[in-house]
Parts: sequence; structure tokens; C-alpha cells
Amino acid sequence: TRRTTSIRNGPAQVNTIEHLMAAINARGIDNLLIDCPDGEIPGGDGSAELFFNHLIEAGIRSQEGHHPYLVSVVEEGILETADWSIAVAPSSGGRLAIDAFIDFSEVPIGRQALHYQDCAQSFGLHLARARTFATKPTSIDAARRLLPGFKAEILPGGFMFTNMIIATGDSYITHLRYHDEPVRHKIMDAIGD
Repeated sequence: TRRTTSIRNGPAQVNTIEHLMAAINARGIDNLLIDCPDGEIPGGDGSAELFFNHLIEAGIRSQEGHHPYLVSVVEEGILETADWSIAVAPSSGGRLAIDAFIDFSEVPIGRQALHYQDCAQSFGLHLARARTFATKPTSIDAARRLLPGFKAEILPGGFMFTNMIIATGDSYITHLRYHDEPVRHKIMDAIGD
């Protein structure tokens, strides 16, 4: 889709890497081999939780030598389109800090803001479970047409959307894991990007 992150090396390309990359960053991993023959990272439940938990279970092994991080913010910058914008600036404390604000006034998401300060436990507690969200579908059939990979289960009393939040009209047609799950997911995506 338009809002995913891909990496390429020559003819090899892997798509939809942002949730996995966010979990890798949260665990402090800077050298990792991942086999991805299909060219797309599985969506799981629409969050980074599965990747984060698997990385915890696998553990980390120190390696000889210095492995510097590839990306650091050294000066302020803003990237804007007609639909969104993102501003970045160096952190004064040396740790990742993100102030996020989203405005989806036409749906129940509304305006949400959150300050996130990165530390070993904060990703798992505050971001890992935040799922992808969509605002256009008005029904399960519409979601299936518009959103590849959309999953729903028929449960007593109705449907349960298992891999994303759907907001439409003036209500959610999914349950939320956090009251401000959409802004948390945007922060997680930004870390993975």
C-alpha cells in the first residue's frame, strides 16, 4: 500500500518492514539475518507485538566489534504531503523521543497526541500492541475489498477484527487495545521507518 516501508538491494526487495524494524530497534539489535523468501513481512495482528515477543524469546548475543546505528537525526527537518506531515529533530538527551499528533476529525479517532520517550520497557508496554488502522471501510465486505490482508472472525454477537482497527462514521467497529491506539501505532510506524 502507499503507507508502508520497503527496502531494496539490487533486485531483492522486502515490503512492509516497519513493524518488524520497530521491534528490532526496541530490542537494541543492530545486526540480524532474516530470511524472507516471499518479499513481504507477514502482517501478523497489525502490530509489532509478535515480532517483539519473538525477539525477546530468541535472545540477543553480543558480537565482537562495533556496529554503529545507520540512522541518526543530526538536524531538524519536515516532510509534508497534502495528507500528512512529519517533523524530526535531534534529541537533546541522546535517546529517541517522539511527540506525535494526529487529526482524523471525520471519524472517532479525532485528535490524539502522545509523547513517547524510548527506553527498554516502554516499547513493549506502550507501543508494541498498537495495530494498523483504517478509516474508509463501512462494513466487513468493504474492508475485505479495500484492505488486502484484512482478517475478521465470526464470534457470538458479531465480528471481531483481528488485525486492524476500523473507524467509520462516529464509532469504531473494532475494540481498542489502548484508548489512543491510533497515535501509538503512528509512533511505532515512525520508529520502524
